Amino acid sequence: MKKVKPNQHALRDGLINHTQFLSSFTKTKEEKGITLIVLIVTVILLVILTSVAVAQITGDEGIITSTEVATEEYSYIQYKEQIEQLVQGIIMKDNLNGNATTVTSIAEEMLKESWIKSAISNEEAKDVIVTVEKGYMY
Repeated sequence: MKKVKPNQHALRDGLINHTQFLSSFTKTKEEKGITLIVLIVTVILLVILTSVAVAQITGDEGIITSTEVATEEYSYIQYKEQIEQLVQGIIMKDNLNGNATTVTSIAEEMLKESWIKSAISNEEAKDVIVTVEKGYMY
């Protein structure tokens, strides 16, 4: 008799009986034990990967901290650019009106803006110390 691979066709054609067909699906002791080991290894790997992912997200140099720092830097630079544009606008306006631009006049004009908390002129250093609503100082 010819050796036949247990499958549905062999069962249907009568080449094997029902018991032979079902025995092809049973596993030995060794095959059953490997499943538990694979499960334990998989769980351990998932725990390691999870801890690495959490550290990358919440650590000192993690995604959340980096995002907060970048947002703060962006806000600071945005205010700085607004101040620079405002100063250039004040200088241009004074030049068009034929007025001399002084540090004091720049500070007075800056105080008219709602987002500027304070603008203190320093005639000696020829600069203006500006504090914006978020507390940044320039």
